[in-house]
Amino acid sequence: MSEETPPDDDRVVLKMLSDGGNDMSREMVIDYEVIVDSEENADQIADEAENSGFQSHVFFENGSTSEEEAVAATWKCVCSKPMIPEHSGIQDAKATVVRIARKFNGQFESWGTFGNAKES
Repeated sequence: MSEETPPDDDRVVLKMLSDGGNDMSREMVIDYEVIVDSEENADQIADEAENSGFQSHVFFENGSTSEEEAVAATWKCVCSKPMIPEHSGIQDAKATVVRIARKFNGQFESWGTFGNAKES
């Protein structure tokens, strides 16, 4: 009997990327998004992320008042890194961003990418 690795959210997204025509052996820019309580903390996260090899930018999200999706206004920091989309690499980069975010009252929200699939 063989044991299969149980799916996790990262594996599911990687499978979606592969199924979407992306070349999983080529780099793509992966964005790791952090929700932050203040501009000052967002800037500190960005600085430390850059010292850890990420590109980063900080922005203010105004929020939404629609009934379908109420989103509070908040500061965000996006930490980006070109990388081969492999599970272990995603996990390592995510752990780094989580560690940095926690130091400055940030909360990891999600990761994503536009991929590298060629449009036809």
